[in-house]
Amino acid sequence: MKETYVAEFERWTAGPAERRAALRAELEEHLRGADAAGELGPAMGRLGTPREAARAFAAGHQLRPAPLPRRITAAVIDLSLTAALFLTGLLVFSQVGTGESTVEIFSYKTRADVSAAGFFLGLSAFAWWIVGLTLCEWRYQRTPGKAVMGLRVMSDDGIAPSFWQVVVRRLTLVFSGPLQIIDWVFALFDKRRQRAIEKLARTIVVHDEAELLPAAVPANGTA
Repeated sequence: MKETYVAEFERWTAGPAERRAALRAELEEHLRGADAAGELGPAMGRLGTPREAARAFAAGHQLRPAPLPRRITAAVIDLSLTAALFLTGLLVFSQVGTGESTVEIFSYKTRADVSAAGFFLGLSAFAWWIVGLTLCEWRYQRTPGKAVMGLRVMSDDGIAPSFWQVVVRRLTLVFSGPLQIIDWVFALFDKRRQRAIEKLARTIVVHDEAELLPAAVPANGTA
């Protein structure tokens, strides 16, 4: 039971692997002390669910909002990777009907194969933008672009975002089109550099490096 609790706690911690490991070690030490005193159950009860415990341990950490230029650069990187995949698919698809020699370049036996390959690449680009990047932010709190720029998505209470928080924060990136401009302009006037939809999702993009203070003692008390 304790191992499951600790593993779920670590799932809700956010930040670099070193920080997550440090918070896990802090929790394990806290629970070992409670277990030695015969108070493991009450101690876990005071901590609450693993998500609540992760929030309590993160309470002493100060989030450092990422500046907009770095965020925009990260978004451009993600968009460029997606566009490259889509354009490759479009290029392959456009080879249909251009002659047998072109088909041979791509090592396909028929023009139907070339058409299917191009369609698959284009569909993959679409799926990557909508599903792939969403899963990256949910599982790792970062996309390739954010990783390059040293950024990470977190819940505004300092823990890892839930799946639905990530889905909501990406809605304008996927579907809004021109409304993205309004969404991003909102961040210019917000002290935490949150887009309008990020405030709704209760997420924040932070510096991944040294964005947090040393680990805090949980406010719920000890065993």
